[in-house]
Amino acid sequence: MDISTDAKREIIQGILESDSISRSKILKDILAYLLECSINNTDPHEYDIASNVLHKEDYDPSIDTSVRVHLHKLRQILENYHFEEARYDSVYIGLPKGQYGLKFITRNKFDLLSLIMRDYYGKSRTALLLIFMLISVILLVINLKISSQQNLDGNQNNPFWSKTFTSERPIILALGDRFFYKELQSDTKRYNWVRDYKINSSEEFEIYESDHPSKELIHEEDVFFFSREVLWPLQYLLPSISSFQSEISFKLGSKLSYHDFNDNDVIYIGSIQAAGVLSSISSKLKIEYDPLSHQIIRHESPDSVTIFSYDADARDFHKDYSLVSKVPGPGSANLMMLTGSHASGITGVAKYITQIDSLKVIEQSFIDKYGYFPQNYQILFKISGFDRSAYTCNIVSLQELSISRETLWQEKSIANP
Repeated sequence: MDISTDAKREIIQGILESDSISRSKILKDILAYLLECSINNTDPHEYDIASNVLHKEDYDPSIDTSVRVHLHKLRQILENYHFEEARYDSVYIGLPKGQYGLKFITRNKFDLLSLIMRDYYGKSRTALLLIFMLISVILLVINLKISSQQNLDGNQNNPFWSKTFTSERPIILALGDRFFYKELQSDTKRYNWVRDYKINSSEEFEIYESDHPSKELIHEEDVFFFSREVLWPLQYLLPSISSFQSEISFKLGSKLSYHDFNDNDVIYIGSIQAAGVLSSISSKLKIEYDPLSHQIIRHESPDSVTIFSYDADARDFHKDYSLVSKVPGPGSANLMMLTGSHASGITGVAKYITQIDSLKVIEQSFIDKYGYFPQNYQILFKISGFDRSAYTCNIVSLQELSISRETLWQEKSIANP
């Protein structure tokens, strides 16, 4: 959403009058100058700030770092201002590293609500898990009330969904849960929760436990953990899916079995590491997600690959990649997987694939490439965001998958897990 000139001036004036910056005239002058650059749609450079604000006409950045020092201080002040004095403001003012222009970012009500609740319960791991669930329910209710029936009908009739779930089979939403265990600390004599990315199932835990007999380890079967990338997408997915399928159930990704495909189609959300029986099929696809390196690998040929890597801090401006894979499941089932490594990526994709205009882009892109919308496919998305929230989502590539059920599942019978 575009921010008006008056709104920008009002926001910056609030910062100029705040305790964060009130004692530094130079930083106030720089911020005021950057505001005018933003209003005039000009991209300021280091020399512009040196000349117009610091009045250094002979400024040489190779020997004088004063502009970069002041910009570093200003960036910290803006971060502290939004962390302390304006934490829940609807507009965030950023100063990206390596740039000299201000960024005005509008935060939607869902992000603000999530931030408020995370702050309130952030000190408790158990409460944090519960509040994430509560947030998802609240956002679901809000979306169900504000989503028009026309939008939901449009999603249902788009081939992205109609070609994925063509039967009357119920749908299981498999949520990728993170595997944790407890380990006794010799110094404190207390058990700490441990997350080891190489241990993602009870079987792998038992192997690790047998290999380390000197360690006192506990795995509690009835305790499970979800991260943001699993819960946040539900606010977009549930209203759309429920518009064409009323029978929806939930299951932990780690507990998903081949028996579940007997009578159900499955949508998996989360990391491949937590996908249970689904984790083995990723390497057989044209585009695969490597959870250990947080990279997406696209196989161009037997001897050539392209690697897409997440970059920057999720709390700052960053890019992320996520993957949607529609493949044949065991038996006659259908399987869709939304995978990635961070909340901004998977949430951004979930929002994208539940909007009519975005679905039309996907449909037209496939038709332009193949002349039809394929039954099975993979779509790689690039997401740009800030503070774990997605602001732009674009298609990087899409490919039809011609892999057979037998090849993908190695002729495994779903009657025998």
